Amino acid sequence: MALGALDAISARGLRVPDDIGLAAFDDIPWFSHTDPPITTIAQPTAELGRVAVRALAALIAGEPATSTVLPAHLVVRRSCGEPATPPQTGGAARE
Repeated sequence: MALGALDAISARGLRVPDDIGLAAFDDIPWFSHTDPPITTIAQPTAELGRVAVRALAALIAGEPATSTVLPAHLVVRRSCGEPATPPQTGGAARE
């Protein structure tokens, strides 16, 4: 959906992130290769699958349902305004 949103925003003559910020959920590998790269929330998908299988097996065995919280983290890329290069620091101040 984020890729479709990126296309739709561009088709309307708008620019990401200059006119609108864009963020997605699930850190799909090609998000870092779009123009601009898309900011996303990454989650441990392999662990998510393992937890789901264990939970299903437990339910089938008649055990009560449980809740599991897995960590997720923000992957900031330029679609939300991260600069392409870090700002210069040090040196004389300009007026």
